[in-house]
Amino acid sequence: MKFSRQILLFILILCASGVLFYLPYQEVKEQNIEGLNVEQRTLARQAATGIQELFAHYTKMLQYFACHLGVVNHNEQGRNLLYNLYAYTRIVAANPGQKAIIVNGFAQSVEVRKTQELGAGQYVKKPYILEQLGLAVRETLHR
Repeated sequence: MKFSRQILLFILILCASGVLFYLPYQEVKEQNIEGLNVEQRTLARQAATGIQELFAHYTKMLQYFACHLGVVNHNEQGRNLLYNLYAYTRIVAANPGQKAIIVNGFAQSVEVRKTQELGAGQYVKKPYILEQLGLAVRETLHR
């Protein structure tokens, strides 16, 4: 009888200590999960905002290209436009804040103005002298 009381008391103490250790563990576990959920939501919002900005940017570019006859007709002028604007946007995406000037052998065109609207600097027409190039670089760097 005495032995069975000791076993019963031992089992009771074991169960009580298990409950006492389990409750704080469960509370800490729930807090950690909630903290991770908040962090995940924040990261998801940031990613969604970035994706929306990316699509807005490319939507504007596609709208511009849809109005340009060279792109619509798939001619040389359209290919050059797409290539130049794509190259510039890739450079700026890789190095935000990158400064650039435009050097071209043709008259200033819609494509040059569009690239300048995207952030490119001065336009220099070929053939140019070193002084013109230097002035364009200086103006672009100081704006």
